[in-house]
Amino acid sequence: MKIRTHSSEETQILGQQLGRLIQPPFVLFLQGDLGTGKTLLTQSIALGLGIHECVNSPTFVLMKIYEGQPRLVHVDAYRLDGIEESIGISDELDSNTVMIIEWPQYLNEDIREDMSIQLNYIDETTRELIFESHHPMMEQWRSYVAISD
Repeated sequence: MKIRTHSSEETQILGQQLGRLIQPPFVLFLQGDLGTGKTLLTQSIALGLGIHECVNSPTFVLMKIYEGQPRLVHVDAYRLDGIEESIGISDELDSNTVMIIEWPQYLNEDIREDMSIQLNYIDETTRELIFESHHPMMEQWRSYVAISD
């Protein structure tokens, strides 16, 4: 499924809608170049999950955990490129956890995603989001989403 958002506000609405539907345990991979909105989408999903803490990119600490119902584990694997040893990301996944992983191609652990979103830069305000999932939630997501091309 492809969706275009035409502003950061539309991307935020989309993320909040997704966050309201996600049920743990759930692993979401976010892929895209720098500046495509991966962290903005994560912040919005967190709001949809009911997490009101300031969510920011864990680039330098690799992983941040936000306690709540559900718990959010936000991973930025960008700095794992070339590192072979595990840093224990999979240890944080339990039945009450939503895990969002930016730059999953650099993971050094075998973690299966429930959904993957590729964010593509179209222009200054427009992003294309390509959703891939075989999770049962995807059908509900298709009927729920309010933003479309």
